[in-house]
Amino acid sequence: MKAKSEFVKIDKMSISEILFSFKGRIPRHVFWFSLLGCIFFLIAEMVVIVLTNNNTLVESLFYIFSIPLIVSAFAIPVKRLHDLGKSGWWVIIPYVGLICGLFRGNIGTNKYGDDPLNRY
Repeated sequence: MKAKSEFVKIDKMSISEILFSFKGRIPRHVFWFSLLGCIFFLIAEMVVIVLTNNNTLVESLFYIFSIPLIVSAFAIPVKRLHDLGKSGWWVIIPYVGLICGLFRGNIGTNKYGDDPLNRY
């Protein structure tokens, strides 16, 4: 008998839905990988600015590319809070969005959607 893997497909949720949608639920591993991706992108942006000697055009592009990063920084924890059965508004309290990645989500369906790991 084959054991069920934690790394199952997330209800056909695309990368853009994971990063930019405020609806649905995501499990812990998706939360952490998405958050690490955002941090990596931010560090890469800063390295480019430093290497280009604070070029005004590059700085402008940095601000433009930071807008989707900021949206993702809120959307990812909101979906994680939904998996815990909590309102996404909790994300406005500092560190709640980060702490929510430490706890296991609700098993089964809650008011924010189906269990992303299909644990019924």
